[in-house]
Amino acid sequence: MVGGVRLEGQGDLPQKGPLVSLVAEVKSKSQFREFLELPNQVYRADSPYCPPLDVHLKMMLGSLKQPEKHLLVAYQNALPVARMGIKRHRHGDYDALHFGFYESMEVGPEPTKALMEEARSRYPDLPLRGPYQFRMEDPFTGLLVEGFESEPQFFLSYNQPYYDEYIQATGMKGAMDLYTYEFTPDRVNLDRLAPQHEQAVEQGFQIRNLSMPKIAQEAKHMAEIFNDALSDNWGFEVLEKDQINDLITLGFLFLDPRLVFFAVKDGRQVGCAIILPNFNPIIKSAGGKAVGPTFLWNFLRGRRRIDSFRCYAIGVRKEFRKSPVSSMLAHAVGQALKTIPWKVLEMSWILANNRAMNLMAIGLGGRRAKTYRVYEMDPLTSKT
Repeated sequence: MVGGVRLEGQGDLPQKGPLVSLVAEVKSKSQFREFLELPNQVYRADSPYCPPLDVHLKMMLGSLKQPEKHLLVAYQNALPVARMGIKRHRHGDYDALHFGFYESMEVGPEPTKALMEEARSRYPDLPLRGPYQFRMEDPFTGLLVEGFESEPQFFLSYNQPYYDEYIQATGMKGAMDLYTYEFTPDRVNLDRLAPQHEQAVEQGFQIRNLSMPKIAQEAKHMAEIFNDALSDNWGFEVLEKDQINDLITLGFLFLDPRLVFFAVKDGRQVGCAIILPNFNPIIKSAGGKAVGPTFLWNFLRGRRRIDSFRCYAIGVRKEFRKSPVSSMLAHAVGQALKTIPWKVLEMSWILANNRAMNLMAIGLGGRRAKTYRVYEMDPLTSKT
């Protein structure tokens, strides 16, 4: 075990207060099990929290033998009370340490401080950023800081309100907020985009849906579009081979071809919009366990009754930003929703500094519902 010094506490249960935590890196199966099971100690069954699907969680965590990636657990009184994963990310001139998979029991900020100190001691010349799992473009980005009263949408995180206090106690500062907007049938106003849709048609743009039999090729189209469309956004990292393969795998499970749209001109894919059904109620009822025929039956039966959806992404290649393509895609979403019984559509997430997208969400009838926050901390030392 590394990092920190353990002080003797009273009794066998974790305690609030100035106990200094002992931090261990996950190396054994028993430690990995402690890492995975900690959220069960943090959240009550009636909490809005929804566990990630176990197979997806293990996909995101990846191999424990991968270099420059570490899973850490903090202990008090020999009991696991907090956890965190860290991974170094390098692409182009970017070089930073990302943290994610953070959870903590309500025992005060000391275990969180110990985790952060251990992370920084291993990579003292790198800035620390997150929570990411492990990339900004991966699901479950950011820490929820506003909107605790409602359940999260699919692939969005939920955490205890005290997490913000614990993270800030380590010296981390907010770097960027991510907003979500909620639409309901009585408030949405996507029909106002009909003139832009007609204009796009006149300019030679067309809309088509996802072809599931060609999901591998379609995933590459998505990656090409979003890599171009989002390349100037704060924190964006290029979608590469591993992420494309994940998208293919998750596509078979979670994408509804009726709710994925490509904008096409002259045979070229120039824009994409992805609407995700909210599978969280199904996943939560199974405790996050994708095991056995019962889960498969409930999954297949339950997906037909989903009435909550998430606008996961809309992207248009840079050269077409001044065209009506983005409005055409949003109009296509509105037309599709007319054929599906729905109660809530959430647009999430939008960077706080993306003025155009925030104004569009409000103009189309969206109500800001949740705020997620990404934090950062400067390096301990300078690179030599």
